[in-house]
Amino acid sequence: SSLESEVSEANENFSESKANQNPCESKANQHLHKSEANHNPSESDADLNLCENEASLNPHESKASLNPHESEASLNLHKSEASLNPHESKASLNLCESKTSLNSCKSKANLNVCKSDANLNLCESDENPNLCKSEANLNFCKSEANKNSPESK
Repeated sequence: SSLESEVSEANENFSESKANQNPCESKANQHLHKSEANHNPSESDADLNLCENEASLNPHESKASLNPHESEASLNLHKSEASLNPHESKASLNLCESKTSLNSCKSKANLNVCKSDANLNLCESDENPNLCKSEANLNFCKSEANKNSPESK
């Protein structure tokens, strides 16, 4: 009877863990990780259980992971807000898309020869009246003559 009870319990535990045979995640094994805290200090309530603990060092599952592809604190160059990836980062130095770009034709903080205060606005300068507005120049940034320069796109 006792043996039948043990077999029945073992079968029950097997059924519960059958769908996910990962020994760290199955219900049959959670008991082992959590109930023997006094015997295994690394698996106490404040343990470093690599499979389930939020402070885990498991790079694929931990919220505090250093896994560069999945971690919330990741330095993933393609996804991080503080990324230096020039094509995707909010703090990017991408010359074509950055708000702090030096792209003279598109940047909000640019040195656009036609509009920048830092350039004494050559369009309205006494020395160069209408330099950028004249039809002959067609605005330095948009001029057909300059369409192939890096700043004319």
